[in-house]
Amino acid sequence: MSDEGLALREMGSGQMRDEVGRESGLEVIYDGQCRLCRRSLDALQRLARRNVFRLHDANDREMIQSRFPKLADADTDRAMFVVTPRGEVFRGFFAYRRMMWESPWLYPFLALFYAPGAALVGPLIYAWVARNRRNLGCSLDSRRQCGVGASGGGGDTSTIREVSP
Repeated sequence: MSDEGLALREMGSGQMRDEVGRESGLEVIYDGQCRLCRRSLDALQRLARRNVFRLHDANDREMIQSRFPKLADADTDRAMFVVTPRGEVFRGFFAYRRMMWESPWLYPFLALFYAPGAALVGPLIYAWVARNRRNLGCSLDSRRQCGVGASGGGGDTSTIREVSP
């Protein structure tokens, strides 16, 4: 057993639960001005039946850069990102797929996300929806199209995972 696991076992049960509670859940960085994005994430929150996702608006670039330095140059206007407690970063389809592991109530969707070919077709579908979301009634502000004027560079994203956990 690792030293970390041994240390957790030696703690009192209440303290161990507090440690686990702080380490659970995912940070989700998404376009907060996108109605489609908000509705889909709200639906996942409701289906999860517990608060396992902490949602952050990618349009707040200062907050993203300070809390998630790995995403400073990420192209947040083209995809949402998930950051795990261990610092792993997932993008787009793979971010959604990672989210399914956070609640037993979401486990039934894993069959869809891990079906044969899903890792090939899923990112293409996700990219199409992300590109066309403004045509899907996306914007919360009728004068603003989703993704227009949103910051996001598209710089080095070599630390962002696009594979299954």
